[in-house]
Amino acid sequence: MGQTGSFAPNFHQGKRSEYLAQYFFSSLGTAVPVPMSEDFGLDLHCTIADVVGQRAWPRCFFTVQVKSEFKPWQFQSEESVRWVSVQPFPMFLCIVEKKEGRVRVYQTLGRHHVQANPPLPSQLELVPGEESKGTVYQWNWHKEKAQIQLNAPILDFTLAQFLDDSFTELAKDVIAAWSEWDKANTQMRGSGVFQLKVPTSYRTNERLAPTGVASGGAMLTGEGLRPAIENVIQNLEYVADCVCLHGDKGLGVRMLLLIRRLQGSPHLLGAFPILKELCGHLGLPRPVSGSNPLSDYFAGLDKIDAAIEASLPAEWRSELPPVSSSATGPWRPPKDAFF
Repeated sequence: MGQTGSFAPNFHQGKRSEYLAQYFFSSLGTAVPVPMSEDFGLDLHCTIADVVGQRAWPRCFFTVQVKSEFKPWQFQSEESVRWVSVQPFPMFLCIVEKKEGRVRVYQTLGRHHVQANPPLPSQLELVPGEESKGTVYQWNWHKEKAQIQLNAPILDFTLAQFLDDSFTELAKDVIAAWSEWDKANTQMRGSGVFQLKVPTSYRTNERLAPTGVASGGAMLTGEGLRPAIENVIQNLEYVADCVCLHGDKGLGVRMLLLIRRLQGSPHLLGAFPILKELCGHLGLPRPVSGSNPLSDYFAGLDKIDAAIEASLPAEWRSELPPVSSSATGPWRPPKDAFF
């Protein structure tokens, strides 16, 4: 129980670490601390800002968890593991060692591995490292307790260093580059893709170089693939409408063939004139708007598809989905895409 006129010294030490971290991240743009009563696991909401003329423009949004001790970041329940694995903003771990006057910042891309490889473990540790060269794709995976190695910090500096403008510019570039990787993995998850992609290697206090890409994740089948397929269809329908409307008919037809295979009844607008023209080109009756069943519009596509099927080995062939005006409902984001 607290005593009026006093405070908890250990808690105060932790807040001093947050103040130092906030001072550093505010030099990159903005750094807004989370009030203690609202703290659910992240300490700072930050941006990187570019100065244009007399104004600064935020261009990169990310979050930071600050620790005052060099220890693993632990998540002790499945719900906590779920929380960290699906956070929609780029997330960094910052360790402030006040006695040494040292600050280390770690990327957390490995957390996307958790979501890409169900089921969730019951517990998780994100373990910071001390080396100067790191790899992202490294973990010890167990159902009960998983451990992801954060490896080398992406930034490692003293309090004096970040007063140097050149270091501030380096830090901006480093944080921004890792934020882009984090956002790309979040977008994959949101589109139903159970996969992560990460740089193969990096060095502390160096701009992220194009060293290669490592990837991994669950290979799903059946209904597990449905969210990813629906997102592919959504994007293809838009692109197919655009290319058909602007006259790239060959590319449009190729896209429409895939959409027809993935979904029995595509929701298309700009493609219908191309579909009617294709029917006439192939010697089929041209459908008349409003007076023909929807299947008539796809007759030309289905004739091309049948020719492709005939050229395949018999064991590779499959049936086309049936055409129905109500085959699919309106598109929705995948469930739990962003928590």
